[in-house]
Amino acid sequence: MFDPSTLKDLSPVELHARRRSLVEAIAALPGGHEDATTETLQELAFITGAIRQKNAGPPKVTKPTKRGGDNGAPKPSASDIDALIN
Repeated sequence: MFDPSTLKDLSPVELHARRRSLVEAIAALPGGHEDATTETLQELAFITGAIRQKNAGPPKVTKPTKRGGDNGAPKPSASDIDALIN
């Protein structure tokens, strides 16, 4: 079985090169992916997942809403709105 921890230290360029070599090797088989070993297919799957994780970047930060939801400002009360109108 393939050990995915070996992929942590590889750069995205190295991962793409390894993925390309695996795809070419699988394509050269007479039956294609049906004749590939389970370990080769697992390695290809783990490499694809590692590339996606490295390309994802940091988690997105939610932006505060303009309507007073998460920006820390208190919501206007009925008396505040009444003072604006009158």
